[in-house]
Amino acid sequence: MAIGTVVSNIISAFLVMRYLCTRQNEFKFIFKDMEINKEHLGKILAIGIPAGIQGALFSISNIFIQSGINSFGSDAIAGSSLALNFEYFTYDISSAFAQAAVTFISQNYGAGNVKRCNKIFGLCLLYGFTFTEILSVIFLIWDGFFVGIYTISPTVAAYGLIRLHHVGALEGLTATYEVGSSALRGMGKSLEPAIITVLGTVVFRLIWLYTIFNAHKTFDMLMNVYVVSWIFTGTLIFIVYARFMKKHLAKNA
Repeated sequence: MAIGTVVSNIISAFLVMRYLCTRQNEFKFIFKDMEINKEHLGKILAIGIPAGIQGALFSISNIFIQSGINSFGSDAIAGSSLALNFEYFTYDISSAFAQAAVTFISQNYGAGNVKRCNKIFGLCLLYGFTFTEILSVIFLIWDGFFVGIYTISPTVAAYGLIRLHHVGALEGLTATYEVGSSALRGMGKSLEPAIITVLGTVVFRLIWLYTIFNAHKTFDMLMNVYVVSWIFTGTLIFIVYARFMKKHLAKNA
């Protein structure tokens, strides 16, 4: 399976490069014309490095949470993995609107249209939250059917349902920090959302694990860390975004 993943990535990369090299317009990729512009490279790294670190450190907290899940036994591990599959579906929606936000906001910010950036942020946040929650509600209404696709064990299903209801029910909250981070990144501010996301999804979750969860060691309490950390992270991102926009709108008034 791992070999298949590597081979498919190589084939995909080859097909994409082939398409870019055979285009007959201004976007055609020509190897001999390649050169590194230090100024542009610096801007790319200033945005890309914090974003990359943010994505890498995001997995650290999940390692510690997984250790907490493991403490409940193999049924809990299987049930959590089961429910995680549905979270992938819902999260992809908020992530898609986050990508839309960074694309359109960067274009309008570069054109000096800050007010339109604010409108795009609001729409992407609204749509990201709404459509993510719609799919989440579908999973919750027919939870028994969807969980039954993956297991016939009542114990595994019980753990899966706990995670589905505690985490999946409010998956739309991921749009708050995903869209907010992307909006800031589209306006050239990549370090701030990276720091806030690390604080919210790594530091905050570790504190929760060693305080709240340590005092109340239940699977339900462990799952609550996700939603609480989303609220914490999303609130901080929104505050930074609001202050940044207020500053720019006052400057351009």
